[in-house]
Amino acid sequence: MIEYERPVSLNEGIKFILATMAIERNSPTFDDDFELV
Repeated sequence: MIEYERPVSLNEGIKFILATMAIERNSPTFDDDFELV
């Protein structure tokens, strides 16, 4: 788990996770370990 210095709401956390997943999905190196079928 990532520890935050300030409280983060659940909605902000979900948006952060979705944004991170989108970046990883669009990353050229991400396809080396995982492919979307």
